Amino acid sequence: MIRMRYSQVIAVTACMLGSIACDADECQCHPDFEARTIHVTDSSGAPVSGLTSTTVRLRDMKDVSPPKYPSTVGDYVVVDDLDLDYFSDSPEDISFGVSGPAGSASTTGNAYTDSCHCHVFETTIDAQLIVR
Repeated sequence: MIRMRYSQVIAVTACMLGSIACDADECQCHPDFEARTIHVTDSSGAPVSGLTSTTVRLRDMKDVSPPKYPSTVGDYVVVDDLDLDYFSDSPEDISFGVSGPAGSASTTGNAYTDSCHCHVFETTIDAQLIVR
């Protein structure tokens, strides 16, 4: 089950119902829960599951790893909407890594929220990681 922080539920609900303005541009929050994922394979291209994943905000080395979700084999969540409190609409450098018996791999990128602070996004993270 996905648990949202109480303040997030209030803000998203209020925005959806139109009882608060999200920002000067009057953007609309939508109720979908967003998660950004990365696909992890071995060197032969086979998906790898069972790895430990970690997302770190590099500015202060804060572990902002999302909860572990049931997912498609080889897919790992980098950031999701539960991370709203950790980011702003200015991109922040993050590091994402996986490790386990099959090997390890890591990449860096940016994470940020939309201007309404409704969803978290990431950029420049590779679409796929290969464990070695």
